[in-house]
Amino acid sequence: MRQRQRGFTLVEMMVVVCIIAILVALAMQLSARTYGANGKNVADQVNATVAVARARAVSTQRYQRLEITPQTVTIWQWSNLGMTTPGGTCPPNCWTFVQSQTIPNGVSVWSVSTSVYGQTLPGNNGPSAKNTSLDAVINIRPDGGSTGGTIFISDDYMTNEFRVAIYKVTGGSYARSGW
Repeated sequence: MRQRQRGFTLVEMMVVVCIIAILVALAMQLSARTYGANGKNVADQVNATVAVARARAVSTQRYQRLEITPQTVTIWQWSNLGMTTPGGTCPPNCWTFVQSQTIPNGVSVWSVSTSVYGQTLPGNNGPSAKNTSLDAVINIRPDGGSTGGTIFISDDYMTNEFRVAIYKVTGGSYARSGW
């Protein structure tokens, strides 16, 4: 009597190798992604930071300052109460650190404009190059108004472009896609 041989056929081995290769490729793609680091999420976070600064300005009756660099958005608070425009020597007139938001790798603030672009820019022309030496300031008054402006945010490859518009009279802000 002939004994049955135990083992795997060549076809079975090739199927298993293909399945393992597909699983490895999927795992490598997932590990290469930076979760949460996209233009929309960052624009929403910057918008929330602007809202926090506005709420603080109204509730504390002090000027709040947003300092914007390519990788951070920082809130500073003015030492004096009231609507008097910040100025003078420090001390006694000083800006106090409140909080800072770090923008994750892969996304940056490309530029800041002192103009408020509520609608898409004419000709869809946003900043053409990243301003690596960016250090812009937007002040928010105790009445909720602001100096206004538009913050341009994009990923490093400019595939996802967003803007945060901050209105002058109301100090309200919103995040929109596109420049």
